[in-house]
Amino acid sequence: MLKRHEVEILLKAGHPKTEVARLSGVSLRSVKRIAEESSVVHVDDAAERAKRQIGRPSTVVNFRKPILEILQQTPDLASLEILRRVREAGYEGGKTAPCRPERRQPR
Repeated sequence: MLKRHEVEILLKAGHPKTEVARLSGVSLRSVKRIAEESSVVHVDDAAERAKRQIGRPSTVVNFRKPILEILQQTPDLASLEILRRVREAGYEGGKTAPCRPERRQPR
């Protein structure tokens, strides 16, 4: 997001697009695209990513409810057992995403 702002400032200062690309380290194609889009209003990257749905969707989001039910029934259950049960429900991902500590409810 800050690179985009840098490109906008250089363009407003009157630098040619080729020079902006060289100075900012951004491709000429990106400079041209940024020149055509609206300017940066804020630099809250997390909010922008959520708003534009940037990034790979979570594989765990569809299994959040079963994981929470398992943790409510047996909060001290080992993470491998949680993974085994969620895989029975159709989860195909790895252990890290469904068993991260911040996903667990406080005891």
